[in-house]
Amino acid sequence: MPPWAGVVALALAARLGAALIGLAGDDGRGRLPLFWNADTPRYLELSASLLTRFEFATAAGPETYRLPGYPLLLMPGVALAAPALYALLVQALACALLAVVVFDAARLVGLGTRAALLAGALCAVEPTLLAWSLHLMADSLLATVVGAALWAWFRHLRTGSVAALGVAGALAGCAALVKPVAVGLALVIGLLAVKAGRGRGARLLLVATLPALLVLGGWHLRNHVVAGFTGFTTQWLHLNRSADYAVWRSAHPGATREERLRERSRRGLLPADWARQEPLRVEAPLVDRLRVHVDGVARSLVNPGVLIWVQLVGLEPRDAAAPRELHRAGTLLFFTRSFSERPHVVAATAILGSLLLGYWALAVVGLKEVAARSPAAAWGAVAFIGYFALAAGGPWGESRFRVPFTSALCLLAGAGLERLLRGAAAGASTASTAYRSFWDGVSSSFPDLGDALSTRLYRSNEEWLLRNHLPPAARLLKTDLWDECRNTRILQWAARGGASAYGVDIALGTVRQAQTEFPRGALRGAVADVRQMPFASGSFDAVYSMGTIEHFAESERAFAEIARVLRPGGVAIVGVPNRHDPFLRPLVVALLYRLGLYGYGYEKSFSRRALREMARRVGLSPVEDTGILFVPGWLRMFELLCWQRMPRLVPLAERLIAPFVWLDGRTSALRRFGYLVVCVARRPGPAASRP
Repeated sequence: MPPWAGVVALALAARLGAALIGLAGDDGRGRLPLFWNADTPRYLELSASLLTRFEFATAAGPETYRLPGYPLLLMPGVALAAPALYALLVQALACALLAVVVFDAARLVGLGTRAALLAGALCAVEPTLLAWSLHLMADSLLATVVGAALWAWFRHLRTGSVAALGVAGALAGCAALVKPVAVGLALVIGLLAVKAGRGRGARLLLVATLPALLVLGGWHLRNHVVAGFTGFTTQWLHLNRSADYAVWRSAHPGATREERLRERSRRGLLPADWARQEPLRVEAPLVDRLRVHVDGVARSLVNPGVLIWVQLVGLEPRDAAAPRELHRAGTLLFFTRSFSERPHVVAATAILGSLLLGYWALAVVGLKEVAARSPAAAWGAVAFIGYFALAAGGPWGESRFRVPFTSALCLLAGAGLERLLRGAAAGASTASTAYRSFWDGVSSSFPDLGDALSTRLYRSNEEWLLRNHLPPAARLLKTDLWDECRNTRILQWAARGGASAYGVDIALGTVRQAQTEFPRGALRGAVADVRQMPFASGSFDAVYSMGTIEHFAESERAFAEIARVLRPGGVAIVGVPNRHDPFLRPLVVALLYRLGLYGYGYEKSFSRRALREMARRVGLSPVEDTGILFVPGWLRMFELLCWQRMPRLVPLAERLIAPFVWLDGRTSALRRFGYLVVCVARRPGPAASRP
């Protein structure tokens, strides 16, 4: 089986799963059918025209607004009278092909198989491409063609093949026939070839651009002959009018709906006027137009694509104008106004925003990795991203404008993820003296986080765990005491409920400070490593370890010590970071650790299954898998940073965390997906009496 087979399966499974979720959430009451967009009817009309009359035209006459690439793709589906099913199937296959292209492109630039597989997998599940591949729109086709052009460019770099460069230029021209945003891509490829050409610049520029010029020139000629229009597409005229309208809107923020509609009609922005042919005029000042363009670039790059996802899964009506207009007003405004009325939008923003941040962070890390192997390839990936980012500017600024550079972004992100994983493995060395020195420093320098809102959520989740699983009047051992003087102070809560409190910590300062938090003699603390604890076997009714054993490579050895000190019938409650955290906390932690910005040192993450299997290997019997802290890890980090250094921003941080506190109070089911997974396990055997 080829190594990329898993990438193909992942791409297809992700789209099948998302489509089924969309079908489950569809109530059939939308103005448009499921998986359709406002542009879909026109695409289908153009496809039917090509199929029946061999003309690229609508009822209004020859089409000069849209381009023929996507209607050509839809023709077999229209002929079979099943355009939606056909389009979704072909687009899923195209995205699977794109993932394979990214995999092979990564190999071409010198990355290893693991990095290439990670790049392909990231492409297979990239959220924006995934969402738009489930709509009858041209975006997934454009992403595939642009990805193929990037692959051909890398092929030229690797082999020096002039034919590969010509193929890259031809694919760039074909991409422009899908969407006009790609019209300058062949020139970008040509300039990259000049930079890497070593004296053959003019020839390589011609090879890269001539095929695209033939394609683009042919479409110019068609427009002139058939429609009397000398340009490539009237979309650019519509975009120009939209930019002038955006400047007008910013100057008239209080305009009524009727005034806005009248202004849009005057400027030819109603659907019936989109293809209007006219001389290019710029009414607004160039400085204002530049501001609109830059704002559009920024929104395209950071917009997490919330609206398309909440509409796809049925949480918002697909034809709702108000959310769409609010969304176009900006991501921050969309988020803040949705806070009270649409909590699902807040949650989706956090999840998708985390994913988007993760992709960009990984790409930044991966850029250095690719540049070390092929500087020209790194330049190429950056140039593809930069070109489409700049071309995405303007008044619209939608998340789908990132789709064309998905291949370049995921290639860099795959390299970055592999580098982080490699660095994490190398960073797992925990020599005893260095390890103790690090945690001694943490115990003396870390601020008290007990009053932070996320810490209060943490504490309430821990109390819920102990209420459900701690035996009455138990002899309870906690495997670190940092929480008792800096964080949730959960052992104090258990002691007030009747438990006998014991604790170990590797830092003497932490043990001493934790003991001062308890009544005199109430906490029996010991300075010890959890991998080798100074207690006899079978000493405790319960051991509570939350966020401890992941900080060194020998996690299973620590788990075995926990099992050893339990009585027969005793319970272990062990929590570790969730490898499958929906908010990508492990990725954020790995990045911060590599940059030297993570205050807790080395940290691993575990899947629920891996934690359960580790419990079995050390002789315990798992009785429950659960979790705590369903909140973005980066959001908790932000709140704690505000507590330490920016107290004026604490109210803002708490407002961002409040929806997750609200969700946690309504249902405990979400805790299972929190950033700490928890295994509750018992030591086999009848409960022994205490000596």
